[in-house]
Formats: sequence, structure tokens, C-alpha cells
Amino acid sequence: MPVVMQISAGVEGKMPEGIRAAGGEKGKPGGGGGGGHDSGSGGSEPATNKVALVIGISNYDGSRYDLQYCDDDARDWANYLKGKGYTVHTLIDGQGTLSNIESEIAWLNSAENAGDEVAFCYAGHGMKSGNLGSCILTSDLYQVSYKWFVDKFSTFSSAHIFFCFDACQIGNMRSLGTNGRFVAMASNANSYCYDGTKEMQNGVFTYYYMEALEKQGYTTAEGAFNYAEYKSESTYNMDCTSADGYAGELVF
Repeated sequence: MPVVMQISAGVEGKMPEGIRAAGGEKGKPGGGGGGGHDSGSGGSEPATNKVALVIGISNYDGSRYDLQYCDDDARDWANYLKGKGYTVHTLIDGQGTLSNIESEIAWLNSAENAGDEVAFCYAGHGMKSGNLGSCILTSDLYQVSYKWFVDKFSTFSSAHIFFCFDACQIGNMRSLGTNGRFVAMASNANSYCYDGTKEMQNGVFTYYYMEALEKQGYTTAEGAFNYAEYKSESTYNMDCTSADGYAGELVF
């Protein structure tokens, strides 16, 4: 059974405003551009190795169904994690191809060991696609199933891994939430999430997650998720979900 499938680029059509994924028979997403590698503090290596991959895709091949703030989500996550001592690799817009994502996950795997801390964050289109289940959409229009991610992360040694997916219909990624892992998701396997307002300059879920961590004093993945879940669902028709396989509280 395939776990990756390419779709054709669209040049016409319009998604319901702010929605971050294709809505079944309403069609499939389709626009282009930036990213890089940044070390955490720029000083001496931290006592615990911390590594992260952050992906944000607002512009997809073609011109159909581009998003607004996924690139901003990625930059905000990268800045936050760097401030916590992580070495962060980013893939922004056109850099978020299937090949690049696969290569960077391989880097993440090679950079981590048991006892290290790992983070993986994605903001962009998500969709539930037939037998593939929940998928992300790469910038070159590959639907990448949650099963692909489960396989890629199955060889990681760390028992301290944080995942965040700000995408629609992404709830099957909960399968990543095995021992030592916490998965924060902006939707269940059928629901949608949204780009925020001009004032937010983020996806709704990422905006409130960042607000929890940077302004409300939360220091754990679980606490920040609970805050983001409450705020997102109080103001938008969203159903945020999580999977917690981490014993205790996952501190960044």
C-alpha cells in the first residue's frame, strides 16, 4: 500500500477562506519559496543535545490554494526552539519538497541519540486521503501519509520527542505518540483548522500555542497544548487533538 502519492498542480479554484486543507470533493491544494539551518545558542554545546526540524509551507507549486501564515508559524517555532537551545533546520515554502523533507528527517535521525531532545513541527496543508489516512502536502504536491512518518521515526532513539502539526484532517498523526513522545495536532482526522487574522499573523493553533509558551508562562508541551486547544476551540470551529506517550511532562 503506498504511503506517498503525488497530485497534479491546480491553477484555478478557491478554498474556503482560511482553511488549511482540501475538503474532500472540493478539490486538492496546489503554489512556491525560503529556509535554512540555525544553531541554537551560537555558543557552547548544551549539556543535552537538542535538535529540531521545522517546516512551514504557505506557497505550493502552481497557484491554487496557497496559505497565508504557515511560513510565519515555522519561523516562530524555529525562533522559540533556538531560544531553548535547539539546533534547528527549517524548510520554508518551496524548500518543503518531499525529497528535502526526507533528507532533513534523515539528518534529524543522524543527529539524535538516546537521552537527546527532538522536535518536529509542520504547518501547511493537511488532508485525509483514501487509504493513506491523514497526510501532509509537500510543496511539490506529494501527499505524505502518517504511515510514512511512523516508519521514518521508528528508528529514532530519543525518548523525548515533540511533534506539532498545524494542518487539517491530521489526527492520524497520533500514531506517532508512542513511548517518550507527545503529538500536538490542530485537528482530528476529519476536522479543519484555520489561518488566523491579520493581527495574529499565524495559524490559529500555532498562535495560541506560542502565546501559551511565550506570554502565559507555560513550559511544557502538554500545558501549552491544553491552552491552545481551549483558545482555538473557543473562537473557531476546531477540534484540536493530542497523543501523549511521554511519562510526566515534556519540557522544552
